[in-house]
Amino acid sequence: RDYFFMTREDFVAKREKGGFLEWAEYAGNLYGTPKDFVKAETERGNCPLLEIEVQGVEQLRKQGWDGIYVFLAPPSLDDLRRRLEKRGAMAPEVIERRMKVAEQEMNRKDLYDHVVVNDVVERALAEVLAILDRELQGGRRD
Repeated sequence: RDYFFMTREDFVAKREKGGFLEWAEYAGNLYGTPKDFVKAETERGNCPLLEIEVQGVEQLRKQGWDGIYVFLAPPSLDDLRRRLEKRGAMAPEVIERRMKVAEQEMNRKDLYDHVVVNDVVERALAEVLAILDRELQGGRRD
């Protein structure tokens, strides 16, 4: 729900000071999860939901971060390409770059606890919510 936008220079400075729980560069843009935000949310008793790339999951796993890791997969790479092209807002070279990243990410699904195919948004959301409910109710997480 919450996104924090900053200049590339501010991002790099924050990253160098260790201000991100995880960070990644994706399709030429920098993304990261501010440590202070996650700390404040968990202190309030909330369970932050992070939308992160494979690079971020690798970092969190290496840190031993306890989480419920769910990989949202397209039905197929061909379907993903059609979705990106249908948007009509991306140049062909951007689509190609994103497709290469998507293929690499699909090969790293093993980093995750669960894989959900995002074929129909409502169905995929219901599956993710069921996973979270099962995991949280099962006593795996506080």
